[in-house]
Parts: sequence; C-alpha cells; structure tokens
Amino acid sequence: MHVPRIALLLLVLNGPILADETAKTATGSVLHRIEPGRYHRGLSGGERELQRAFPYSVSAQFYGNSESPKHPVWVTKPFFISKTEVTVGEFRKFVEETRYVTTAEKSGTGIVTWAPTSADKPLYQSHDFERKAEANWKNPGFKQGDDHPVVGVSWDDAQAFLRWLSEKDGVKYRLPTEAEWELACRAGAKTWFSFGDVPRDEIHKHANIGNVELEKFRKHSVERQWLLDWENELEDGYVFTAPVGKYEPNVFGLHDMHGNVWEWCQDLYLDTFYKKWDRGGYQDTVKLAIDPLNASEPQTPTNQFRAIRGGGWY
Repeated sequence: MHVPRIALLLLVLNGPILADETAKTATGSVLHRIEPGRYHRGLSGGERELQRAFPYSVSAQFYGNSESPKHPVWVTKPFFISKTEVTVGEFRKFVEETRYVTTAEKSGTGIVTWAPTSADKPLYQSHDFERKAEANWKNPGFKQGDDHPVVGVSWDDAQAFLRWLSEKDGVKYRLPTEAEWELACRAGAKTWFSFGDVPRDEIHKHANIGNVELEKFRKHSVERQWLLDWENELEDGYVFTAPVGKYEPNVFGLHDMHGNVWEWCQDLYLDTFYKKWDRGGYQDTVKLAIDPLNASEPQTPTNQFRAIRGGGWY
C-alpha cells in the first residue's frame, strides 16, 4: 500500500438487488442503491493537468502518470453501497462477537500511527507518522469515538469483517471495485470533486481534510502538501478523524467520499492498469472499460498492494 496511513471500508451488497432505494445491515449501516452508469475516469494530460488545475498543490507532480489515459467506464449492474464509512462501533461488535485479532495485532508490528517529531524541527527533518507495535484500530494515536470511522484495518481485516456481516445478514457483502467507488463518489458529476472543480472555500462543507487547523495543531503537516491561505482558509471542524456523516452528502446521499479516511477497494493496485484502455494508434479512440476490476495483476510478484480511494484527514 503506497499510502501509509489510514484505511477502512465501505460496504457493497452483492447478489440479487432489491427494488428498494435503501437497505440496512445488522450493524446499523444504511446502504444506498446506485444505478448502473457511465463516466470518464483518469487524466488526459497527466501531471501537467493536475498542476494546472491545482496551482496551490506542491505535490501534484507525483500522482499523474498512473491516472492516464482518460477513458470511459461503464458499470453495468446496480449495487448498494453504505452511505457512511464503517465505524469503530461496528467493527468493535465484530471483534467482540468473533474474538477477531487484526493483522496489526497478530504481526506484533502495529500500524503506522500519528507520532510527529517536535515542532522545532525543520521541514526536511520532520515527520508526522511512525510505525509503533502498540498502535492498532483501538489505539491509532489520536482520540476516536464509536461514531468515528474505524482505522488501522488491513484489507484482510476488511474481508473478515465482510464475511462475518454477510453471514449475519444472509447476503453477500464485499468491497466496492474502483470503478463502482468512483461512480458512487462522482454521483453524476464531471468535475474534479462531486461538488465542483474548486476546493477552496467549499470543501470544508463536504470533507474532513488536512487544512489550516491541522497546520495550527502541528507545524509542517499541511504546508508540505499545498500552500495555505492563513487569513481566509476555512476550517472543517476536526484535526483528526470526524464522526461519519458530519459533512454534506453528495447527490447520491453518500458521506465522506472525499476526506476523513482512505477506503479500501476490491482491486489489486497496478500503476499501469489504466493503460489497458489506451488507444492503439493515433487515430484510434480510447476503449470502453466495462465493469473493470483488477483481480489478478499485482504491482509486483511479492507485493499484492490493494487500491484505496477517497483521501484522508491528513
């Protein structure tokens, strides 16, 4: 996993699809029905496109290449997806009922947790995260309540939770594919975010991200990622994770698709996966990706990284 911080899960209901608009799990999660749809994903201009769209970013140049080419995607089947991220309280019910021990606890190596160096360190010597053996979903390095999204769970932990919940409810739950996740996140939008193209002065209503309040709490945390407008930057109300559902939902009624914590997808991560839909020659059109899922091509033979989406509070 190339992002060393927080991961959790959104639920997807698989199998026979109900006619209802919503459904509910044994743990209380509400699921919203998402209809089949088409959209374009990826970038046509690579890193330069990101740099033009986000001039305040100081890190856009690192993310463009694996997002090319821009190509059409068709999700052909309806599905249900949870309207919020899975909470600490829901995951605790699973652990208490099954006595499950997470990957971090079994391995003895813990998770990468919030452990910043002293504020007087210069930027090039500072860091905010460190792997600690005692850190896990119960002790992530910052305070959480039962209504916060569970963090510090591996992809295998997510699968164990889904198997347990599937058995309780008598249906098949799974993680969303990357294609399904983006369809649900976009909610019909063709802009950079589900609420528009420009995050400044708007994103604090929709997402918990690393902004000026995190920088005030911990020097160098945000300024290494983008330039801050100290006088006018609007705060989202939380330094670390926020309770699920605190911000405005997208058009599909889903919360925290941008920010709060990263979300596991079903796919294996492969930085060249989008190249499958590249045009064969100068005059060829980009191919249509129909229900794409990378189920068999890992990044390397020894590291089966999984895809994550959504961004986090940092």
